[in-house]
Amino acid sequence: LSSGINAEYGECKSEGELVECLDSFHPTTVPDFTFQSDLLEISKCFSAPSMLEIRDRLAASDSDFAVNASKTLAAMSPIALCIAHRTQLLSRSLNFTECLRLECQIAGPTFALGEFAEGVRALLVEKDNNPRWNPGSLEEVTEEMVDAVFAGDASWQPL
Repeated sequence: LSSGINAEYGECKSEGELVECLDSFHPTTVPDFTFQSDLLEISKCFSAPSMLEIRDRLAASDSDFAVNASKTLAAMSPIALCIAHRTQLLSRSLNFTECLRLECQIAGPTFALGEFAEGVRALLVEKDNNPRWNPGSLEEVTEEMVDAVFAGDASWQPL
C-alpha cells in the first residue's frame, strides 16, 4: 500500500495486513461512556441554533454537567466557539472528504484571527491565564465575522 501509514507502521502488502496492524492498536476493552448520564442534558443544551443560546441553556441548568460546561466555555474565545459551532452544523450534511475540505477552508482564516496566538500567550508564555479575546464576548460576535471565516474556497485541496 502506497501511503504514509506504511512508513509509520511497517510494510503492509495488502489491505488485510494493514487492517490487522491497525486493529492491534485497539483496546481489548472499551471503557464505559463517561457522559451517558448526561446525554439528555447535552442534547437539550447543545441542540441550540447558536452559541449564545447554548450558553443560556447551560446557565439555566443547575446540573453538574451544565455548570462545568459553562465554566469551560466561558474561558474560550467567543469567535472560536462560534466558528466551531458553525462547523458542527455544516458538517452534519457533509461526507468525510467535504469535512476535510471545510477544515482546510477555515484553518487559515481562523488562525489569522489571532485567537490561537492569544491563548498561547495567556496560558503558556506570560501565564497570566487572562486571554484578551477579540471580540471579548459572544454578544460581540457577528454573523458577518463568522461568515468571513467560511467565505473561502477549499475545493482546490488535493484530498
